[in-house]
Amino acid sequence: MFRKMILGAAAAVAIGFGGSAARAHDPGRGPLGPGGGGGYFPPSGPVVRHDHDYVVYVRHGNHWDRVGRFETRREAERVACRLEDRGYRVRVEVIEDRGCRRW
Repeated sequence: MFRKMILGAAAAVAIGFGGSAARAHDPGRGPLGPGGGGGYFPPSGPVVRHDHDYVVYVRHGNHWDRVGRFETRREAERVACRLEDRGYRVRVEVIEDRGCRRW
């Protein structure tokens, strides 16, 4: 009786681990060709990262000077509001970051 209980517990653990291992596979892999050697299916279309930065400019005479480049609109607008409170003419532009930064 004790042996049946141990074997039953071992079988339950094996089934539990086997079921979770069966679901934990990469969905991008599958059989390729007649041999079914497996392979990688890349995602459809290019993977493009859309990231925007916000640049704050201040008007000085006949030209605009760049004050800074910010990752979030909130940061840029905070700086712009502080400059406007001091009497400067300010604008915020949105530019696309091409992902050239190393973070």
